[in-house]
Amino acid sequence: MSSTTTSVSSTSTACAGNGWILPTQDSACGLINHNNASSIMDKCCTPASVEKTDGDCSLYCLAQEQSVGDLTNCLTDNGAGFGDVFCNDKQNATATASVTSTATSTSTSSGSSGTSTESGMATRGGVSKSGMGILGVVLGSVILGAF
Repeated sequence: MSSTTTSVSSTSTACAGNGWILPTQDSACGLINHNNASSIMDKCCTPASVEKTDGDCSLYCLAQEQSVGDLTNCLTDNGAGFGDVFCNDKQNATATASVTSTATSTSTSSGSSGTSTESGMATRGGVSKSGMGILGVVLGSVILGAF
């Protein structure tokens, strides 16, 4: 008698639920990463770079050279669902980080000396009310889902 064993390999595509949390305090918006989210973000985020977060479950970018409201409108006008877009600041806020960064350094064989100029991400203290509201909704959903 012969027997056949079949095994099914599964990979988890479930996100940890932290996709709604932006890993910056600077003005930014994010989008749940499904369908054509990447192309929408590439189109709307310029000149800011698009970053991945929560294990590629969501994408975000700073609102550089545009307001949070303008970025939100661009995302939704280009096909993102209103429920998939989330931001961490007021509609009229813009990112404080500069768009370009430069770094230079010099060294000699007898020692080293260096100069460095860098424009990176500036941080602001505090968390916006809308960010806390979104976090509350996510945590409430997780708690209620456990029951």
